[in-house]
Amino acid sequence: MRDAAHSRTVCEVLREINDIHQGDTQIDISTRAMLREAVDMAKRMDRRLKEYNQEWDKDWWENNPNVNDDIERRMAVDYLAMDDDTIPEAIRRIPSMGGREIGRYLREWAARAQKGQAIVELGSWLGAGTAQLALGVAQSKRGVVVHAFDRFKANQSEIQKAATHGIVVKAGDSTVDLVRGLITPSLAEHVAFHQGEIMKAKWNGQPIAVYVDDACKREKEFLHALRTFGPSFIPNETVIVLMDFWYFERYPEDRGLRFQHDWMKKNINHFEHTQGRMPGTSATVFRYLRGKPWAEVK
Repeated sequence: MRDAAHSRTVCEVLREINDIHQGDTQIDISTRAMLREAVDMAKRMDRRLKEYNQEWDKDWWENNPNVNDDIERRMAVDYLAMDDDTIPEAIRRIPSMGGREIGRYLREWAARAQKGQAIVELGSWLGAGTAQLALGVAQSKRGVVVHAFDRFKANQSEIQKAATHGIVVKAGDSTVDLVRGLITPSLAEHVAFHQGEIMKAKWNGQPIAVYVDDACKREKEFLHALRTFGPSFIPNETVIVLMDFWYFERYPEDRGLRFQHDWMKKNINHFEHTQGRMPGTSATVFRYLRGKPWAEVK
């Protein structure tokens, strides 16, 4: 919500409420998500009313004398992410299992990555989260690359999920070109696609600013991924987004789905739990602090 209105409209009042709720606590995240939704609804209502009467809201609002101060403050670090209503419609339409829901945060973290650093995403599916990360690095213009690791091969479950969004893929089809097209060519330029099994993934040692894991729910894959990419985490800096941190709650009888959650809690002295459950998802966020808790015990 980087905008600032010259008059105190409904949208501007909602932005002011959003200003109050800047922060990392669960209630702040949830409140801000609802405020963004309310702003979007108000804008759509405004557009529709103007179709009927060009001057429908004339003289309704009081002057906002602090507009310049507001916009300067909102361009600070906590407002790096682009507003939702500036996102291309093609990106909005990409089927999502969490990436679009937390898109504002993915864009913000990606925009903060510095030259020479990288972003790693494990599990891209059809590219909803990949596109959000690419939007962030495109905004920063620092030449940061999003490395998307995925099988990029449709299985039956993914076929059914894609079909509900009108996207037709066949079992075994490679989806790399499909994802490139969905996230648009201009954003695909910021993405390196790594097709293959996560257990065979390798890394070049480049420092990782943002690490998004949407593929490794269970012990074997989760620890392999950490041993592969963890050595490139930046102490006190790397943002770790675990998209399935609370997924075990859906299937409490499956103890294997608890491993990621329990392991992070056990090793919390190596990480800072910066955000609780992200709105509308099973995701949570940590910041890497120190150490190598993923190292094999010999």
